[in-house]
Amino acid sequence: MRKFRYITMAVLAGLMGLTSCSKYFGDINENPNKPDKVTTTVLLPSAEVFYAYGMQGDVTRFTSLLMNQIYGADRQFATYQNYSITETDTDNWWKFNHYGGAMMDLKTMMDLAKESKQTHYLGIAKILMAYGLMTATDLMGDIPYADAFQGTDNLTPKYQSQEVIYDSIQSLLTQGITNLADPLEATVEPGAEDLLYNGDLSSWTKFAHVLKARGYLHLGKRNAANYTMAIAELANGFINSGDDAHFFFGETETSASPWYQYNDQRADILFEGFILDTMTAMNDPRLSVYYDNTGWLGSYFTSSNSPYFFASYMEQNFILAEAYFETGATGSALTSYNDAIIASLDRYGLTPDSAFTADILSETTSTLTLEKIMLQKYIAMYLDPEVFTDWRRTGFPRLTPSPTALTPGGVIPTRLPYPQSERLFNPNMPASNLITDKVWWDI
Repeated sequence: MRKFRYITMAVLAGLMGLTSCSKYFGDINENPNKPDKVTTTVLLPSAEVFYAYGMQGDVTRFTSLLMNQIYGADRQFATYQNYSITETDTDNWWKFNHYGGAMMDLKTMMDLAKESKQTHYLGIAKILMAYGLMTATDLMGDIPYADAFQGTDNLTPKYQSQEVIYDSIQSLLTQGITNLADPLEATVEPGAEDLLYNGDLSSWTKFAHVLKARGYLHLGKRNAANYTMAIAELANGFINSGDDAHFFFGETETSASPWYQYNDQRADILFEGFILDTMTAMNDPRLSVYYDNTGWLGSYFTSSNSPYFFASYMEQNFILAEAYFETGATGSALTSYNDAIIASLDRYGLTPDSAFTADILSETTSTLTLEKIMLQKYIAMYLDPEVFTDWRRTGFPRLTPSPTALTPGGVIPTRLPYPQSERLFNPNMPASNLITDKVWWDI
């Protein structure tokens, strides 16, 4: 059957190339809903949607479960609660949302923007490519990049070390910032099709600096100088929460957020365990947003238009708090710590009461610790995959593995597995694919 299909396709291709057929059929073979050529204006929103859907979908569900922010109570997620996460579970995300979706679109967008001298589109594409690379390498370790996105010219791209990938990430972000500052005006400029910033180049520049700072923070244990570099980047970062890089899903069923779709169709996770106990003990006002008092996630996270945050002013302040703390600037660390918590409360329109202020917002330079910073970041960045990276880097918060864990020694996994499609079709995939392996920066 496969051979017949290929032969048929070849014959049809030959017939379509005949002049007489072209004249006779005219434009009958042209599908107006599927153009032969794409443009940067089409590729940009496509990449943004792919990222947001994939990250708020499969990725956040896995990482939030591992981080005791949700509990797998039934069906497939009851299995995941045992840490039985396999290469088939990451396959769709890798093929359709991340590498085969957003990142493939961005590579095409970079090529088109360079060819047509659309410098500002080029800068945005590089920033988003860097975001995708950082996400993938943090979740899995070594990944393909330099040899990737070549289509049939190279179906088995080589994997590069995480150290090399991080060099590429920082290079892309630096180049992207430079491209955005280019005064050259192109015939087409980013605008309403940009679903993150509506074409606002200054916002994209701030976002790039925040991503650079995030990347430096991740490598702090590898080289303490990275903490200072993270602080320096954020001098040009977000000014307030109005600069947040967030994507809002739609109101209709077909454009609804992944969390809404998941809870509507399956609903086999609960809000319970470490995070519920911790927030209850500290009388945290955010609990009323996170939890609906019946075991389910709050409506802010499960509504059809619930947002996905690529990066935020709140996270920026937590980055500063950790980086300042690690460099001994405890006064600045304390200020950023308090600013981060207030930004988290502000997101939900909450005001800290006297008890919360006394317990959480009354730290001093002598009482503030890295563990307290990371615990508050863990709570504030609820359902954000960055929490998984933070825990592996710092060891905080102090989580207890699932009592039904199937991993050797019953430990919490430290990475997600490479997808099945890579193992089957790319011999360059690393031989070890254990979820208890550590990525390069996890020391």
